[in-house]
Amino acid sequence: MLRFGELDDQGHGTLGDGRTLADWWSTARAPRASDAPATPAKTPAPEPAEYLSIKALASYSGISTRTLRTLLKDPTNPIPFRRIGRKLLIRRGEYDSWADQFRGPGAGDVGGETSRMADEILGGLTRSARRADTRAHITERG
Repeated sequence: MLRFGELDDQGHGTLGDGRTLADWWSTARAPRASDAPATPAKTPAPEPAEYLSIKALASYSGISTRTLRTLLKDPTNPIPFRRIGRKLLIRRGEYDSWADQFRGPGAGDVGGETSRMADEILGGLTRSARRADTRAHITERG
């Protein structure tokens, strides 16, 4: 038996276990998929929280970086953010929640704030009473 590093009669070196590199190469094969241990089915990982830089948030929100920096420092209601070193990062979901508080009434505000204000102004007058009041006002002017 040859020792590691010795050459056989054909001039081939040994691997230490008596085999030559040529012997090893002829018996070596690529691993097959069936050789791999079975992995359990993975459950999908939850979406990672998406953090935006000031510049990315400006692009996302349509608000300038200067205005965003002012809103980050607002003493009454600042945009929630994280500071890592000198980098400011804002979680997209937290920004969306923060921005939702500024949502104005849309066109479909039936029964909403606009209707309540109209009822308050009209003071519960009936439709016929409002017409009579409007006619009286027009005849007084004329």
